[in-house]
Amino acid sequence: ATPAITIDLQQPLGRQSVFLAGSVGYDFYRKNDQLERERIELTGGANLAAGPCTSRLALSYGRQQSDLADILAGERQVNTQTRTSYGAQLGCGGFGPLEPTFAYEHERVKNGDPFRRNGNTTQDVYSVGLNYARPVFGKIGVSTSYLTSRYDRTADLPPGLSNSIKTYTAGLNFQRQIGSQLTGTASLGVTRVDPSLPGVPGFRGLSYSADLTFTPGTRLQAAVGISREAQQPNLLNISYAIVDSYRGELRYALGNRIQLTTGLDYSRRSLRDSALTPGTVLLTEDRRLLLFAGASYRAGDRLTFSLDGRSEQRRSDFRELNYNNYTVALTTRLTI
Repeated sequence: ATPAITIDLQQPLGRQSVFLAGSVGYDFYRKNDQLERERIELTGGANLAAGPCTSRLALSYGRQQSDLADILAGERQVNTQTRTSYGAQLGCGGFGPLEPTFAYEHERVKNGDPFRRNGNTTQDVYSVGLNYARPVFGKIGVSTSYLTSRYDRTADLPPGLSNSIKTYTAGLNFQRQIGSQLTGTASLGVTRVDPSLPGVPGFRGLSYSADLTFTPGTRLQAAVGISREAQQPNLLNISYAIVDSYRGELRYALGNRIQLTTGLDYSRRSLRDSALTPGTVLLTEDRRLLLFAGASYRAGDRLTFSLDGRSEQRRSDFRELNYNNYTVALTTRLTI
């Protein structure tokens, strides 16, 4: 049982505005009650405007039980993961169709279980871009980013060594409304990952993302997407991962009150680690497949009922990490 309060507030203040969005809840278990934990995900901040420039300042806080896909064999499953981040985005017009953009984000992840504190991470991301927009053509841009990410605790490593990565990405992005029914966004770049720990292979290759949304009428909507990126996961002794994702979703409205949804999400993580890290599993890859379907019924302006089913599978080259997870949920949502 997961009761929760969802918040979505925005208050205009002239050309400026402040906002708060997210949810606060708690997970209760009929069995495995050691996993009971608060589930918090909140983002607040301000949208600012001065002359031809607009900016967004945001602060986020999240706290919940760790994802079971981030648990290795032999680890204790009970772990509270806390994630905090803050950042700023700036975009300036006044240069005709050109718009320069700048962004910065700082993020920290902490694990409550002392055994898993070696997985605490700190990450900083800096990015610069230049967009070119025309109503007929759409928006195209060039961007570059620099990311530093490190595991905060390195006491178990040989003296003088740390487990961190530096990631450099440069590429193109494109966004356009294609007719009245199709919307698309895409990006293509080159990524280089430089790990600090000896024995961890680096990465040089393509990174990309693409999303298409097709809306042929008022009842049906279909969306598909693919992506590849480098990540530093919350897995002990894993320096970084190259993650390939594929997703699709189909929505259909039966009248004004009933909506049906189905889709899938598949991801493959190619993991990079080092034999220098104590207790390393030397896991090289894992795969997750999520299938979902659901129906929602809007009983009134404020009351909605939803019935959802999910099937999740994890497979890897280390069989002890494999699992199947099946969920059926009946949700009542009251808007006040």
